[in-house]
Amino acid sequence: MVNLDKILVKELLKSFGNLKVLDNVTFSVKEGEFLCIVGPTGCGKTTLLKILANLIEADSGEVLIDGSPPNPKLHKIGYVPQSISLMPWRNVYSNIKLGLELRGVKEAEIFRRVMEVINLVGLAGFENYFPHQLSLGMKARAEAA
Repeated sequence: MVNLDKILVKELLKSFGNLKVLDNVTFSVKEGEFLCIVGPTGCGKTTLLKILANLIEADSGEVLIDGSPPNPKLHKIGYVPQSISLMPWRNVYSNIKLGLELRGVKEAEIFRRVMEVINLVGLAGFENYFPHQLSLGMKARAEAA
């Protein structure tokens, strides 16, 4: 049988100490469907999104995207935190390149990749702007890049 689910979450459990945040969460999303995750503060929305983005691990359960576990190298996964955490002393270009710097990527490759992402998220022309000079939406795009 062919799996038609774009995203499959099955019996997901996550606790932080004695606090159970996700308890047997199960759902699927088909290609082209739109999903909203809503609920009161503290109900586990952010935890669920972090698990889907492969930023934290579930205690148990299964998450599949296109039939395989979440993998930022394989899937186009983006996660924008609720608060902006750009470094105020670094401009857009420098904030975006930080992860590549830390991984030891060569400067020529860093430049190519950062400029590609800057163009992709619509921040061309704002490379030298600092976070305090950007709108909230531009900050979110810089951070997501």
